[in-house]
Amino acid sequence: MRFSILPWNFRAWRSAFAAAGFPGLALLCLMIASLGSALDFGQGKQMHQSVLAILLIRAPFSITALIFVLAKPGIAKVGMRDLRFWFAVFSFLYLASCLWSSDLIITLGKSFEMIVGALILLEASKGPDAGRRLEALGQITFLIISMVALLATLGFIARIPMFVYERPGLVTSTTATAPFVSGNGIGYMASALFLTVFGQWLAKRISWRGAWLQMSYALFIFAFASSRTSFGILALGITIVLLRRSKVLMVGFIAVLGTALWIFRNGVMKVMLQGRSQENIESLSGRVIMWGAAFRAWKEHPILGYGGGDGGKVVLSHINNPSLELSSLHSGFMETLTGLGLIGIIIGSGLLLATTYYTLKEWKANPENAGLYVMIIHIWITSIMSIGVLGWMSYEVGLYFVLIGIIDLSRRKARFNRAVYRMPISGYRPSFAH
Repeated sequence: MRFSILPWNFRAWRSAFAAAGFPGLALLCLMIASLGSALDFGQGKQMHQSVLAILLIRAPFSITALIFVLAKPGIAKVGMRDLRFWFAVFSFLYLASCLWSSDLIITLGKSFEMIVGALILLEASKGPDAGRRLEALGQITFLIISMVALLATLGFIARIPMFVYERPGLVTSTTATAPFVSGNGIGYMASALFLTVFGQWLAKRISWRGAWLQMSYALFIFAFASSRTSFGILALGITIVLLRRSKVLMVGFIAVLGTALWIFRNGVMKVMLQGRSQENIESLSGRVIMWGAAFRAWKEHPILGYGGGDGGKVVLSHINNPSLELSSLHSGFMETLTGLGLIGIIIGSGLLLATTYYTLKEWKANPENAGLYVMIIHIWITSIMSIGVLGWMSYEVGLYFVLIGIIDLSRRKARFNRAVYRMPISGYRPSFAH
């Protein structure tokens, strides 16, 4: 299957869905549900609180995703050593939190999406074609976010109000946005698209011509984005990919980047400030204030939290500060801490740490998957500065469970090979003591 992030590449769509089967269709519906549920239909609601969005988009597409999962039932066998097992545990804890949630509807909807995501992962990772199926799910996810980013950019160029964000960008006085992602979402998407192509190219899974076309497309989207965090994702991601390939290339990139930042420091500072005060920058656009309030709220319900997906809503409802303009805590870690309490943050953070450890280990052993492994950088930064993978279902969670599945398959293969190597032949066990 030839990798591509170009949304007009119909062959890439067709081959990805053909390889993924029903899990691919389920994932498509789940992504539509998670993206569309952010629409408020003019109700002035915070993200994922619009009743119309829930009834017209979130519920029907989530249920359709479950139907596709159940169309060909059967899941992979997993044990406590598998990352997939702990992703399922985290998802079921999310569902269990409905019992104590301060807003049952919000928690029930988001936990349902997480459960369906876990089922997609378990179904896709079964059988001899599991690796190919998981790669296809990753391809589908990248194509979906590429399509969303392109539509937002075209809407911005056409000056359609819902796609225009009144914040200066890299080359424009206003930037692109979309009603179904956050103001920073386009930058996050563009950086993810660029990094995966860059990793695939250096791993020699894409020709240089195809890679440059796709990276140019990703940078075109990036040029109209407003996210400052995405600059850091891009710079750190490229640095890590180059480090895994060649220390000389990494040092060269850092030198070039540092020189460029120094030469264009005034313009860079203007972009980073985005017309805001120094105080706003120091508070990370209000995040520090939110996180402090979230920590204080968590101490009132430390073990179980306020219910999955609802912790941030509770915190925001008690803060009367319109200048913050935040619809969430902008931190997956804080959303999990307040929503699922100490138990949730231990399981969620533990899984992320374990995934990171095995990603770096597998990156060294199997560098051909660099285009997927580099997403761990993206996942960490967005989980700290935005929702990431510890809040609720999103395209990043889709990439996360694809990464988890690929790692589990590789680890199982390695364990099998070690077992075969140690197996005695005709009752004789070789000894290498001498």
